[in-house]
Amino acid sequence: MGIAAELEKMPRPTVDMSDDDLLVKDLRRAMNELRDLPPPSRAVSGLAGRPLLIGRAGEKYFAGPFADQAEFKEALFRKVSNIFRYRLPRLRRLAEPVFAKTHRICFTHADLHHDNILIKDGRLAAIIDWEHAGWYPEYWELTTMEALMVRTYSMNAFWDQVHPFGLGAYRDELKLEWVLSRSTGLMGVVGEDGDDYECPRVPSETLEEKA
Repeated sequence: MGIAAELEKMPRPTVDMSDDDLLVKDLRRAMNELRDLPPPSRAVSGLAGRPLLIGRAGEKYFAGPFADQAEFKEALFRKVSNIFRYRLPRLRRLAEPVFAKTHRICFTHADLHHDNILIKDGRLAAIIDWEHAGWYPEYWELTTMEALMVRTYSMNAFWDQVHPFGLGAYRDELKLEWVLSRSTGLMGVVGEDGDDYECPRVPSETLEEKA
């Protein structure tokens, strides 16, 4: 039996925090080790300088490589769907504090949800599905995790224990990515009450007033 078949037989993680201390430590250590890898350059790219595979609102596309993070951040705006172009002024305002920062370039899995974590005997056995991995701005791991687990409160509780970013990290980036990712691709999202601008994981008092 091949390695892939063996990995598929392993159980997925639970969200019972009472007996997951070792798993939490294993995952946090793995994430820190990935983020501490020295980037080969200033570029935002896939492995060995290849294009990135980016998932946005039900669509996957290849992009880059990008010479630097400014080029990468600007390229995300070019993917805003025509039907949501009216959101661009709002998006540009949300982008101002994000574009003003120089983020570290970190090695990032970029699809880190529970289906891609394999455990055995309560310990981390493997992290799988690396097709989206590459060198991204440091916030990308967190913002993609939030997009994957929106309103999945039990998994949010689990990953809040695991991730090394700290509570309240990357709020500006989360606010931007919440709207930008939901304005991209063929499946851009409008909330029940119209434009869905508020990221549910960022306290509403920290958000700007709706335009």
